[in-house]
Amino acid sequence: MQFFRINKNKLELLKKRALNSNKKRSRICGHKNLKANIHEMFVCLHKSTYVPPHNHKNKIESYHMIEGEVDVYIFYYNGRIKNKITLSSKSKTKHFYLRIEKKVYHTLVPKTKFAIFHEVTQGPFNKKENIQNQMKIFSKKKFITN
Repeated sequence: MQFFRINKNKLELLKKRALNSNKKRSRICGHKNLKANIHEMFVCLHKSTYVPPHNHKNKIESYHMIEGEVDVYIFYYNGRIKNKITLSSKSKTKHFYLRIEKKVYHTLVPKTKFAIFHEVTQGPFNKKENIQNQMKIFSKKKFITN
């Protein structure tokens, strides 16, 4: 693959797939495979999606909003909320891009029916590096916001 393209029709497909999936989310990968050094994904979260708080032991990731809005919660190690950053594709005052350093606990909470963003992270993919639910506060119940 010498290049990768995506258009609005693909975004509509992401929405349909998210609605029909058990986790209410979907993605289209722009990278060739799990071993790629850079992973680029177009991700769609339905408003009912639950993303468990997690961190990435050795990876930095970034989000660039394409459609909708999400709240990104950043946590202290003890589970207390450190910061809430709203990402929005249309607002002139809210951010549309966020880069998160490694070892930072975070979660995404969709605020609109669909939230679509371009996510970039380092590869290769290793599920063991995605640390979630290790903290007692997160293993007891889902993180729920108002």
